[in-house]
Amino acid sequence: IECFHPGKGLFMGVKASDITFSDSLTFAPVLNKNMQTSDNIVSPGVSAFSPDGNFLFIYDVYYGKLHWFSVNELVSYSQMLALGDLVPDAQPYSYYSFTKFMFDSQRNLLYALDTNKNILAFIDPGTLAIEKTIITGSRPADMSINENGDKMYVANYGATSIIEVDLAAQA
Repeated sequence: IECFHPGKGLFMGVKASDITFSDSLTFAPVLNKNMQTSDNIVSPGVSAFSPDGNFLFIYDVYYGKLHWFSVNELVSYSQMLALGDLVPDAQPYSYYSFTKFMFDSQRNLLYALDTNKNILAFIDPGTLAIEKTIITGSRPADMSINENGDKMYVANYGATSIIEVDLAAQA
């Protein structure tokens, strides 16, 4: 399971170039879509829904591109229509290997961990521009925002450490 959409009660999973949406109560697949043939996403990787649930972000590991799609294009959970790749060509996503996404609705930012580069990226979800990156330590594996929403904690698998990030200062 890559991500969960609470408003629609859907889980999204990835296998090869296919994404599958499943009902959260029955776990029955309700939509399967081959992303390579329809949207030229060869290897869908990490993904996340926006906090409002209106958009789905998918990182293509093969091309190093970040794609976003309108969830409203899901019709009766059985069709996905007119999904568009809205990524500016100038974005340097091929440099990264994102392994985890998280949205911050308080700051309207998408956070991304890159385990190979040992960084946390701050991404504007409207433009998909990477605003800033910071070094986290060896092999960041997971992240969590505290209850106040002002700090993020990043768990580093390689360093067996946890770092604290001040989200307002992005440091």
